[in-house]
Amino acid sequence: MFMGRELRKPGIMGQLFRQLDRPAMEKFAREKLNELGLMTIQNINQAVETLSGGQRQGWRWRGRRPLDRRS
Repeated sequence: MFMGRELRKPGIMGQLFRQLDRPAMEKFAREKLNELGLMTIQNINQAVETLSGGQRQGWRWRGRRPLDRRS
């Protein structure tokens, strides 16, 4: 979902050591999937290949729009 625009931890851990803020990314992903009506996805880390046909279509549709982190 982030494709090179991953959220980093605040402070020195994110800036210098470039550690990812996985909890923040999972929260953001869950919110966006809920906006799309894909609330049936139980695991945020689930591979797209394992989603149902309807879930894949929703995911594909989302991929055509840029992420808006300001929400």
